[in-house]
Amino acid sequence: MGKLYERSISKCSSSSTKFISTGRITGPPILVPEVEYAVANLKDGKTPGEDMIHAEVLKLMDSKILCRLFNKIYDSGIIPTGWLRSIFIA
Repeated sequence: MGKLYERSISKCSSSSTKFISTGRITGPPILVPEVEYAVANLKDGKTPGEDMIHAEVLKLMDSKILCRLFNKIYDSGIIPTGWLRSIFIA
């Protein structure tokens, strides 16, 4: 999983996707039940954020794979900048 994430970063870094390094942050790992809870509570039918990932897609994915991905991002400290922005429509 780590190699796939590293390849994805290198491919994306040459495209329009930007990444920000937060440095190494230490803390407990993200747990599968936490990912399952967060994904289960996403509302269907909403417009995706800047990452263009719909809630319905996340709900179809394996929680264990998502958890490994999120932990790899957390451990590396390299976060896609699109994940750091929110869009509010009033």
